[in-house]
Amino acid sequence: MEVYKETQKKYDTLNSTIELIKHTSVIISNFLDQRPITDASDHRFTQNREVLDWFIKWEKSVVNDKTITNKEKRLISYQTRQDIVSCIMGFDELCNYKFKSSHASIIPSRVNSDVVENMFCQQRTLHNGAYTNPTYLGYCNTVNSVILGQHAI
Repeated sequence: MEVYKETQKKYDTLNSTIELIKHTSVIISNFLDQRPITDASDHRFTQNREVLDWFIKWEKSVVNDKTITNKEKRLISYQTRQDIVSCIMGFDELCNYKFKSSHASIIPSRVNSDVVENMFCQQRTLHNGAYTNPTYLGYCNTVNSVILGQHAI
């Protein structure tokens, strides 16, 4: 994109696209990395946090800009933005939890959301069917059941 931009010298319209690609490329390469992470001082955590900060600043700049009328068209979808935040923060928390409880390493390319999604599905369906508005007590009972190994029907 940068080489193409050089051929289009009179246009600055690619700057934002290039910046988005640069930031998404960082998290993609970090999550596809097969090198193990052994402690919380790994540089990939810093890179991921910088990308997260950039996405948050980008969203705030669009939301706070009074000259933009249709703000949602200037951003990627809300769900995608939330997935990026969840992915980066969730991975960070997972690694920090793992490093506190053991000395094992984590290979980013092997981590996926299947375990989290499985637990979420079990929590929702274990008691009262596919219940989308559980109470705190109902949620606690479900989590305890999942943790103790009760299977969902």
